[in-house]
Amino acid sequence: MNEYVLLDSNIYCNDYFARSASFQFLIRYLNNTGRILLIPQVVLEEVSNVHARNIKSEIEALEKSSNALRRLCESYKAAHINSPVLQDYDLLKVISGRVEDLKVVGYSSVAHTEIFSRALHVKRPFRVGEKGYRDTLLWLSMLDFFKSSSSGADVVFINANKSDFYAEGADVKFHPDLQSDLDVLPGLNVRPYVSISSFVSEIDKIEHSIDRVKNLPLFEEYLEDEALDLFESIDHAFLQELDKVFLSGVGLLVQATHVSAEHMEGIEDFDIMSVSSFSEDSVYVACRHDLRVLVLEIQVPLAAYEANRGYVSMCNHFYDIEIAGSHAILKMTVRAYLSANFIFNIANQECSGYSSEILGFR
Repeated sequence: MNEYVLLDSNIYCNDYFARSASFQFLIRYLNNTGRILLIPQVVLEEVSNVHARNIKSEIEALEKSSNALRRLCESYKAAHINSPVLQDYDLLKVISGRVEDLKVVGYSSVAHTEIFSRALHVKRPFRVGEKGYRDTLLWLSMLDFFKSSSSGADVVFINANKSDFYAEGADVKFHPDLQSDLDVLPGLNVRPYVSISSFVSEIDKIEHSIDRVKNLPLFEEYLEDEALDLFESIDHAFLQELDKVFLSGVGLLVQATHVSAEHMEGIEDFDIMSVSSFSEDSVYVACRHDLRVLVLEIQVPLAAYEANRGYVSMCNHFYDIEIAGSHAILKMTVRAYLSANFIFNIANQECSGYSSEILGFR
């Protein structure tokens, strides 16, 4: 079953740039769960129109205030207002850069006869006096979209327009006219909400305090750097596991006196296992990941290498052996599997407190 979220124009017009805490939680929720954000074309057009109208109104108010100040203060110089720049607003551009999966729903397939019939019979969203054309176009374009879908769908429908869409009463339920439209579409479940915050109140705030899509590059860079530092620290557990996997546990690699590490292809198969609260601004993240094509140069005493030369020669992960005085430098490539934990500060988008466990090598 496909899962969607649809916001009406009034939601976007209350937060044109999606800056509120609830809108940011919603975006993280969309990216983390893979839900698709549906944006009806009629919403794009109306939000753009309302934004331009509000800009014009505010500019006129500024000009009126400027003229008043000029009359009151002889030295006052009016500030220049660059109207074209102020009016350069594109909702799709604002949202598409932050939401991983979205779809614009057109209204060209909506039959005018259907709109006229609803207006004639005052079927919601139409009201007495034929008010409700835009809302009806929104509703019918959504229904047409799901009529063409062969699989079922779960839809979060967020609209602050209670009077045209919802039944009277404290509970948020669709008006019977609209519910009857939904009842004839099998497999379609549409859940109504009056605000983003009312929906966000139902989701796990801790789980969605991070954006698993947008924060991924930050997490990967941090984990790569910390893992390399771990390998180069001559960590005993790491060397012991490496020796066990590739040299049958003869104990050569645990005698390392120096290790240098470099990754050629970085992190793969990154998976967040859990997110839990750590402090007011931070969460504790537990994850697993691979480091693909990890290049290691391990320096061991020459005598230890000579004693175990046969084991080294039988392992094709060692691509070069360099003798440097009283030491041998064993050069190898491996794939490392790790579980890791770290603290993520949501406010400043920083990672810290790394710890990890080697799960294995290949």
